[in-house]
Amino acid sequence: LVFLVGNGLGLALALYKCQAMGLLPTRPSDWLAFVTPPQRMEFTGGGLIL
Repeated sequence: LVFLVGNGLGLALALYKCQAMGLLPTRPSDWLAFVTPPQRMEFTGGGLIL
């Protein structure tokens, strides 16, 4: 029982330290690589062809 409690506290401390250093993806901006960009509603063209 003491072994399990000790390991649980060690794991909790490690997670706290990693979160404090910013190593855990806890904000929505950390997941932008997995978000699909919105489909464009309008297309533009024009200008001069030289």
